[in-house]
Amino acid sequence: MISMGKRTDTQSMYRNYQEHGVENYYREKWREYKNFHESNIKELLIRNIGRFKSDCILDLCSGGGEVTKVLLEKGINNISGADPYTFNLYIKNTGKECIDLSFKDILRGRMDKRYTTIICSFALHLVDEKSLSMVVNELFKHTETFIIIAPHKRPFLERIKGVNLIFSDYSLTHKGKKVYMRGYVNKNYSQSYRNGE
Repeated sequence: MISMGKRTDTQSMYRNYQEHGVENYYREKWREYKNFHESNIKELLIRNIGRFKSDCILDLCSGGGEVTKVLLEKGINNISGADPYTFNLYIKNTGKECIDLSFKDILRGRMDKRYTTIICSFALHLVDEKSLSMVVNELFKHTETFIIIAPHKRPFLERIKGVNLIFSDYSLTHKGKKVYMRGYVNKNYSQSYRNGE
């Protein structure tokens, strides 16, 4: 779960989102960003690192670089970040480039690069149901494999036409709750990717 400052529980974050709105909250609080499930993210990435290609990775909604730092420790260097709020923090923590890119920007077609893998950590569940399939399909125009790490089972990308679950794993928090990691491919877009279209 993403948290800022001393508030670490899900209900506090829900109240923050309700009070400020997700965008305003992160726009105002990005300097205080901390993901209290960083150890779960690390555990999941290390355990599943052989399940995705690492030639060119986008750390989408990259936060403070929690995903990127693990990959760098494992010798994977061709990584860049994308986050509309914490891009300066990401650059400071990782030394890697980071673009200002939101889900709205993705829907507007602002992505202009292809990646072997896109990893989205603790963010996709915030996309509203009406936009989710459009965001995911747009991402699959730019990647062969899409991986999400989330504090619960949502979203269920396998419900989107053409999107196939290729692996699923979870890590238990100190409170016994599950942090999920799931990998997906889309046959149509991944074929286009391989053909260089």
